[in-house]
Amino acid sequence: MVVVRRLEEGGYELSRSDALTIMKFFANFGGLSVTSADRDEHWYDDEEFASEAKTITMTRSLSLHDLIQLQAGEAAKLFARNTDYMELWRSKHLTQIPNRLKVACSMHLSEIMSRRFFHRYAVGSFIELIR
Repeated sequence: MVVVRRLEEGGYELSRSDALTIMKFFANFGGLSVTSADRDEHWYDDEEFASEAKTITMTRSLSLHDLIQLQAGEAAKLFARNTDYMELWRSKHLTQIPNRLKVACSMHLSEIMSRRFFHRYAVGSFIELIR
């Protein structure tokens, strides 16, 4: 998603075919294949996770714990830039998260990050379909 953003910032306009290729990549290679139903739905309530996540700041007023607790749409608005996710990984803050919960946390953040991309192209395709 960071690559897509950089391409768009450089003036490249993704076609629907380009977007579909990216979506197929996620579907085929498991980018978002672990759904909330496949993992413990209350992983974020773990005391050790909550304690560590509260110390990881996403913005001045938002911790990782706060972000995880938000509804998906609201979280996508606050975690809008794909580079936020990369900055979080580079900061090494996720090393503080208990190993048993890293995958669930990473998948949740990936879902938040990619939500706008998938929504944008789904809506465009739907509008074109109903014309």
